[in-house]
Amino acid sequence: MVWQNRQNSSQADGFLNRNVWLNYFPKLVALAMLGLAACTATVETPQASVDEPSQAEDRTQQTTATASSASAARDDKTPKEVIEDQLESAVTPDNPDMVSQSNGSASDHSPLSNLDTPPVECDLTTQAAINSCAQEDYAQADAQLNRVYQALKSAQSESGRQALGTAEVAWLRFRDLDCAFESNQFTGGSMAPLVYSNCLRELTIVRTQELQQPALPDISYKVADGQLNQTYQALMGVLPLERRNTLTEAQLAWLEYRDRNCAFEALYSDQVIEETQCMARMSAIRAAQLKADLQQNDL
Repeated sequence: MVWQNRQNSSQADGFLNRNVWLNYFPKLVALAMLGLAACTATVETPQASVDEPSQAEDRTQQTTATASSASAARDDKTPKEVIEDQLESAVTPDNPDMVSQSNGSASDHSPLSNLDTPPVECDLTTQAAINSCAQEDYAQADAQLNRVYQALKSAQSESGRQALGTAEVAWLRFRDLDCAFESNQFTGGSMAPLVYSNCLRELTIVRTQELQQPALPDISYKVADGQLNQTYQALMGVLPLERRNTLTEAQLAWLEYRDRNCAFEALYSDQVIEETQCMARMSAIRAAQLKADLQQNDL
């Protein structure tokens, strides 16, 4: 299996590299609609993540800069550079505990409550403005992740906090690599920052839900892993070489994240949970993500 041996980059190079715009036009439309929807969400002062586990008693505050000051240079930068320009300091895998400081106690907020907020005015007349709205929407999701993370961390023992921090480092690395995979087909285009921001937001919401320890799936790990492997191999089979390499890096990072997160849950979760049950749940979620990529590629 690809998941145990981690030999993911050996696919044949003879697959057709379809025209990006023909393959992904429906996805572009969907992402543009997500960008429009993102503009209806109120944005708190966004703050982002991560400190070394041993240094993470408080997360460092992070705020977004205004979009107008960076709009002139956006199209010449990679999506990640655009996001980093919008933030005073970017989230990196070196600082796992630094997701943003909340405006109040984490226990004061119900799960995902701040993802449903009154609308805020947003300029939709240019692609740059839509991109900025998507970045703000991601920052809001990141702020909610911080609240959930801090609440969970505060309930842990010292060893639990260390295990949680290790899992968070692994997730951050996976997040960055997976969003690089999602957006690299649009590098240099005006929509690249939108694709990247939407990816960050979606993965951040999934991570928030993971920390809230959702119900376990009605499926065994063996079955879930088999389905994930099948979907992964199918997607690898239709990607050009460069994107296959990027996906391989993201998938290896996901494996590390899965292992670290499930090790934490097995030892410190409030639920009675075996490590393979957590792995089954995470594998089912990852398979759904890759299946969506495969379906878009086949259009």
